[in-house]
Amino acid sequence: MNATGRGLLVALVLATSAAAADQVRRERIELSGGAGTTEVEGRLKGFESVEYQVPASAGQQLTIALASENPATYYNLFAPGDVPGESTAVYVAARDGLEYHGTVAATGDYTVQVFLIRAAARRAEESAYTLSVGLAGEAAPAAEGDALVPGTRFQATGELRCAVGAGQPMVACRFGVEREGGGTATIHLRQPGGGERTIRFEAGRAVGAAPAGGVFAAMRQGDDTIVTIDDERYEIPDVVPHGD
Repeated sequence: MNATGRGLLVALVLATSAAAADQVRRERIELSGGAGTTEVEGRLKGFESVEYQVPASAGQQLTIALASENPATYYNLFAPGDVPGESTAVYVAARDGLEYHGTVAATGDYTVQVFLIRAAARRAEESAYTLSVGLAGEAAPAAEGDALVPGTRFQATGELRCAVGAGQPMVACRFGVEREGGGTATIHLRQPGGGERTIRFEAGRAVGAAPAGGVFAAMRQGDDTIVTIDDERYEIPDVVPHGD
């Protein structure tokens, strides 16, 4: 290949890389005083997506709503430190609905990723949308003496017993826990094989899990809470949501 051909090839590779990078836009939503409601408007085409960074404090109430001209427009919500495409979303609008209301589990920047579903993106469809984001309430006081594990957003990390399939033996699942005090906490679990599961405790009781779906149940067994989700089983000691 002559120099001209190599130059054209390099230019083509760079142009393709730039086009791929341009498919993701990132914007920041700042609410005056850390609370209130705001609306942002945007437009998507094909495989474009927009990632909105929303700073929020643990204990606040976060609301998100999406309205669009194309019903194939959805969003995913990611916790601080999680990356779209690499991490499990804490809320999936395509599955759970276009309106979200929940308590902020950890202080930091939450990511709201707005996109067209793959089938619509492949057809190069377009969508104009309005995203509404609201924060209410004050940050919860930090639990005294419950410092973060260095380099993480968790108050504790470790392993607990789990099984992720019918007839499977109990093994160790890695976990990280974000505590809000009073037995309210979000436990992030790494399953054998690389899957992820989040279990939510409120006032010491296991109340739900993400991703949503499956039959959720929780029962007490000594100093443990036994959580089952279909064929999955997790044995969660009280010290995990409560701390020492």
